[in-house]
Amino acid sequence: MFIRWEKRKRKVKRLGEEPKITLYAVLVANYRKGGRVHQRVIKKLALIRQEYLQYPIPTQIFWEKMSQKLEGLGIEKEKREDILANFSKKITESSAEDSQSDRSSLVREF
Repeated sequence: MFIRWEKRKRKVKRLGEEPKITLYAVLVANYRKGGRVHQRVIKKLALIRQEYLQYPIPTQIFWEKMSQKLEGLGIEKEKREDILANFSKKITESSAEDSQSDRSSLVREF
C-alpha cells in the first residue's frame, strides 16, 4: 500500500481569480490482473487546501483526521508508520505544542 496524492482545482467563480488547489491523500493498493498491475483505492484519507499548508492549525487537523482514518482501517503498526513517513514527505507535521498554543489563543480571542 502507498499514498497517492491527487490535486484538484476548484472552479473559478470570479474572473481574474486564481483557481484554488486541494490536495487529497488517497490510500492505494496494487494488484495484478491478467498480467497487468492495477491500483485499487482503499480509502480517501484526508484533504487540505494548498494555501493552508503554511498554517499549523489546518495542518494539525489534517494529521488528526488522517491518523483516525488509518487507525480505523486496522492496518498493522509498521505499515501505518511507513504510510505516515510517506505523508511527511509532502506535508510537514506541525508540532502538537505549537498547534495547541495556536488553538488556545484563538479560543481566547472569541
